[in-house]
Amino acid sequence: MTTRQEKKAAYIRDVVAKSMIPRNQIANISGLTNTYIRDLEQGNIANVSRDKLLKFATAVGLDLEAIDELLTIFDRSKLNPDDIPAFIENAKKQKPSNSVHAARDFFGYELLLLATESLPGPKTINTNHPTVILQPEELRFAFLERSAHRLHPIHNELRRAIARERKQNLIRQLGKYVMHHYISKRALDDYVLSCTDQRERQLKIRHLLNIREFIESYPRFRCYLTELETGFNCLLKHARTEGEAERVFFYTHDMSLLQGRLNGQIIGFYTAGKVIIDQFKKDVGIVESGVLEAYREPADLALYLTRLIERASLQ
Repeated sequence: MTTRQEKKAAYIRDVVAKSMIPRNQIANISGLTNTYIRDLEQGNIANVSRDKLLKFATAVGLDLEAIDELLTIFDRSKLNPDDIPAFIENAKKQKPSNSVHAARDFFGYELLLLATESLPGPKTINTNHPTVILQPEELRFAFLERSAHRLHPIHNELRRAIARERKQNLIRQLGKYVMHHYISKRALDDYVLSCTDQRERQLKIRHLLNIREFIESYPRFRCYLTELETGFNCLLKHARTEGEAERVFFYTHDMSLLQGRLNGQIIGFYTAGKVIIDQFKKDVGIVESGVLEAYREPADLALYLTRLIERASLQ
């Protein structure tokens, strides 16, 4: 084995070890074979395609800078906007894994959400904020204008592409499957009424208008106000038939921490592990018990949103 081959093999072995995901699970997530990944670890493959490198990188959760390093080591050019469709397709094709797959930056966090949301089947969301999928793009990326955090050259464009795909995926999924979204009434009120920045409040009003439109246009999009203050944010993908894999994505309670400030700390994870999923299903059951009956029906919730929007507009 040449020195160059050994360098590539050593890098792959180090990445696999640091991911803390077993090789067979990396294979399952990425769509590569266990044998192929082992050959990468042993330096047995002289020419690795860009597509396979990106599949591997997404499966082990590398950030964009680390992916650039991986591509360079394998004699490929660094990431560019032409790679964005590959990231989105790789996320949509990911298979459930019993391992805990961690997200450590906003890019990885949104890819894992897209991977979970793309799985066919009914879903449940529990959050302390209105669903980000329906945020106006200007609000969704407003923090990037203020952040001093150094961003990869394709970071913003990639996240915008992921956000658009997540919305289109939601529309496709609602054609067949129900989505239940739980949020406390207090959290919803505070989201818009406690906002002191005029521009931000107007964008949040547009966000509520988008949610109201979806409630009225998509019968399978069911939102519920609860009297309980949620202590966690999660997305559950439920089985369509008995025995089908389920998945949970759990993410940090404080959304501001997702805005490029965590420097590699874990901000969320997803897994198909049954024990963990059952715990989240139990907690979601507690949240369901606190649904406010006055707003359970879509028409009643839409009316409440209309009145909340009017209150916020008068501030």
